[in-house]
Formats: sequence, C-alpha cells, structure tokens
Amino acid sequence: MNIALTSVKNKNIDKKRKLSYGLNNKTQTNVFGDTEDDEEEAESSRDAVNRELHREQELLRQRASAVVYDFDGTYDETKGIDQKKNANKPKGKRESRYMADLLKNAKRRNHDRDMAYERKMAREQELEEEENPEFRGKEKFITSAYKKKLEERELWTRQEEDQRKRDEEMDVTKRKGDG
Repeated sequence: MNIALTSVKNKNIDKKRKLSYGLNNKTQTNVFGDTEDDEEEAESSRDAVNRELHREQELLRQRASAVVYDFDGTYDETKGIDQKKNANKPKGKRESRYMADLLKNAKRRNHDRDMAYERKMAREQELEEEENPEFRGKEKFITSAYKKKLEERELWTRQEEDQRKRDEEMDVTKRKGDG
C-alpha cells in the first residue's frame, strides 16, 4: 500500500517539475513535495524581481513556441511574396541565360579544331609529296562539298578578323582622351 501512495506522490512531484525550453528553475523537493529551501519564506525584493522576470520569460517562451511551430503560415507568407514578384514578369517562353553562349563557343571550338586538323593534313601531304616524286605536279580534285566547306571557313575567318579589329578599336585601355 505504501508503494501505491509513493507512486501517486511521485507523479504529483513530476507535474510540479515540468521542464520547459530555456533556463529552468531547479528546486529540490523532498518526498512530501516540499522544497528544501527554508529561506524561501522570507521574501525579499530581489526574489520578487526574479519572479517577475521569470513570468515575463515564460510569456515570451509561449509566444515564441507559437510562432516557431507555425510552419504553414510562414510558408504561405513567403509563397505570397514570391507570387507577387512573379506576377510582374511576363509569362513568355523562358530562355536559358547561358546556353546560347555555350553553343556559340562550342561551334567556335569545333571550327578551330577542324582548321587545325586541315593544316595538319596539308603539312602531311606536303611531306609526302617531297618524299615521293611521283605525287609532284599531279592534279588535285576537290569535291563540291569540300569547296563549300572552304568557303564557309573563309567567311568564318573574315568574321573572326572583323570582330577582333572591332574589339581592338573599342578597347578602353588603348583609347585616347575619351574621358
């Protein structure tokens, strides 16, 4: 029978000792549920201030816990802000920022690679002609597709040269007296 009474008393003590976030007031209690501090009965002004601060902190904790666990409300607020920002943008076809530049650079690299390969093949043919006299002075036939490729390459090199000249003219470090 004593066991049942002590367990009920322990449950009551546990309810009194309920812990919360932040600093907790750790008072020691005995078996009867009384505190071991005898000096607590003589209340001083300091204790009153501490109790008032404790009440204020408890209220702040309760408010904070209500806001902290309001995930859905916060999410809805941020989504509302994002939707307002997106409402001002036109709903046209979205284009990639960098893809056009990447494709242009890839095309330029392929073109440069082809030109380097053609120069290498031309050198090898010249060496072969020098080594074998039977190839000297022979007529060379070119297909229409290769002629078209040569014309495109010539056009490409002209455009690259024009772009390089424009870049040199517009170069800020070489300009005189503009500003």
